[in-house]
Amino acid sequence: MPPELAQQLPVLKELLVALGYKIISLEGYEADDILGTVAEMCKNGDECYIATGDRDSFQLIRDNVTVLLPHTKMGTTTTEIYTPARIQEEYGVTPIQMIDIKALQGDASDCIPGVAGVGEKTADLIVERFGADALQILEKQPERLLEIRGITPAKLEEIKAFVAKVEAKVKAIVEKIKAVVDTYPKDEIPTEFEIVTTMAFYYYCDFCSISAWCYF
Repeated sequence: MPPELAQQLPVLKELLVALGYKIISLEGYEADDILGTVAEMCKNGDECYIATGDRDSFQLIRDNVTVLLPHTKMGTTTTEIYTPARIQEEYGVTPIQMIDIKALQGDASDCIPGVAGVGEKTADLIVERFGADALQILEKQPERLLEIRGITPAKLEEIKAFVAKVEAKVKAIVEKIKAVVDTYPKDEIPTEFEIVTTMAFYYYCDFCSISAWCYF
């Protein structure tokens, strides 16, 4: 991270707290890890809205998880609302299938190694053959991958070993983040902000027009 950006983060966090938001962080883990964990924790009926400019968050979308994606054009910012139906319409796959494809083939830009021995072509074949059940097949019935052209018994064993390793790693990450999230009171929903503290921050950052709006 550029130092010019890093030095702004402490000020931003203080401002967000003044505005009434809760900040969840865990050293050694990215925001994506925490967002994914919190979204998963909402699966028992809670509504989850993720405001982000990262399209990778599309894989988190569920019936109760909506992504709000800001889009700026010619100086005007609008927010695109992404639901499962929107993903299906725009990309021709379900959010789960987006996970499948990325998990299988990997993504170097996100440091995702992918499944050993499975490239883009094979990943597409697996998702095309098994649909939304691709990852479940990979985890619970990996022998069915032999139905895919190009996957040999030797390659299947390599894939099974890789999947077992990844499952253990992901479980450890989720449990560690969940333990931190669970320390935050569930009934403390931000409903108002500290006006004096917030205005002081606005003046400090030379946000004159916003501070004037808050005053009046």
